[in-house]
Amino acid sequence: MKKIISLFTFIIIFSAVQAQTKEKTLVIPLAEGSKDSLMIALDSGIPATDWDDAGAKCSSLSYGSSVKFDDWRLATKEEFCAIYNYYLKNKALFTSGIKGGAEYWTSSPHSYRAGHYYNSKIWTNDYPCMPSTMPGDLPYEVLPVRNK
Repeated sequence: MKKIISLFTFIIIFSAVQAQTKEKTLVIPLAEGSKDSLMIALDSGIPATDWDDAGAKCSSLSYGSSVKFDDWRLATKEEFCAIYNYYLKNKALFTSGIKGGAEYWTSSPHSYRAGHYYNSKIWTNDYPCMPSTMPGDLPYEVLPVRNK
């Protein structure tokens, strides 16, 4: 009887751990009607200390719900705006992963301001995507993507 109870306890604990560590991804089109799409690593929960750290965390990430992918990267500013616009129209699909009010790094450097990179905020009141440039030494969130 003790063995059955121990086995039952192990199954419950194992199931709880599996539920907590299930990695969610979402595939979205880059534009309406487009065949090009991106996979987003939801629930990755990756804060970055700066822009270099954001890129390094993406490139070292091994993440996926059933198959682990290791080709994650930061989205370009255009891709991030596509994600944001998709988010505005489909908030129910983003039950986790994107934090309202958080700012995220993109991979896009500013064309003439050395050491500045584009970032974008997830607005809580449905403002349009408005990437801005900031110095690369600021701590923002990371939303890893990969081509699908």
